[in-house]
Amino acid sequence: MSSHTRAYVAPNGAMYRAAAYDAAGNCVRSVGPYTTKGAAARQRPRPPRGGFVRVEVCQPVWNVVPGTQVEA
Repeated sequence: MSSHTRAYVAPNGAMYRAAAYDAAGNCVRSVGPYTTKGAAARQRPRPPRGGFVRVEVCQPVWNVVPGTQVEA
């Protein structure tokens, strides 16, 4: 049995993911969803050549979180 307590998200609560996009703006990889922006930011994949990685929030579609985009 694990000693870790799982934090559940309330109904309609925000969920975050880290997503990598290629130079054309197509999502090539995503990690998540996570309950916090910090957890998603720590799991960011490497940006592809000419692309970028950013943290997004689901509201109910995935929108970018300002200040989290990293260019390759």
